[in-house]
Amino acid sequence: MDIKKMIIPALLLSAVVLAGAVGVKTVSAVQDEGTYPAIIQKLAERFNLNTDEVKQVFDEERQQQQQRMRASFEERVDQAVVEGTITEEQKEAILQKQAELQNQHEALMDFAPEERRAVMQKNRQELESWAQENGIDLSLFLGNGPRGIKGFGKMGGEHSD
Repeated sequence: MDIKKMIIPALLLSAVVLAGAVGVKTVSAVQDEGTYPAIIQKLAERFNLNTDEVKQVFDEERQQQQQRMRASFEERVDQAVVEGTITEEQKEAILQKQAELQNQHEALMDFAPEERRAVMQKNRQELESWAQENGIDLSLFLGNGPRGIKGFGKMGGEHSD
């Protein structure tokens, strides 16, 4: 199997996790105000359930999905090492960078949209430099489509042309 076909879906799943982090931060902000996201409220009301318990189920499922995606990504990166596409050292750097980017992304949720875009654009440029310095072909992990390297650092459906 082509390494691109294995890693790109994993990165797309990572993007979903990151997008989920945006939603989670929004959910947290809404919850802090004493209300719940509409879907949680609707399910609780329709089935006469405790809203806190419904939210807990959503949170548990989100955490499990993130763990599955993380494990899948790690398996694909391991496979890239086995196939000789990347070295063990590059693999460790990739996993470390992914965790770093996840943390940075979560921190950005407190920024205004324009400021967030500017920081993400800067992060994109830093990621490209990092990949070059580490001899990592970023297209193997991000692709070149709108959600790939050209779209890295964009939010809200914006795409680079």
